[in-house]
Amino acid sequence: MWTLARWCFVILAAIAFSVRSLAQSFEHSYALVIGIDNYQSPRWPKLHYAVKDAQAIASYLHTQNYTEIITLYDNRATKHAIISAMEDKLAPRLTTHDRV
Repeated sequence: MWTLARWCFVILAAIAFSVRSLAQSFEHSYALVIGIDNYQSPRWPKLHYAVKDAQAIASYLHTQNYTEIITLYDNRATKHAIISAMEDKLAPRLTTHDRV
């Protein structure tokens, strides 16, 4: 009889295999990672782990051979900077064989 833990392991293994297979079909992989702990608006509470979590995601993507990882943390993650990263840095490079 299969336990829940065994089923979870099988499902996660299948997902990991699928992601690796899928990643091999892309020429380039790009990421825009954003983490904001300190919002400028007083109506949003201070967060404690958003930047740390974003840094961990960026680090993980680096291990997955992403071509370029753009990071924007806290006060660098402005609306202008996010749009600029997408329109000026990512969009001109993308082909139909890439992923973001």
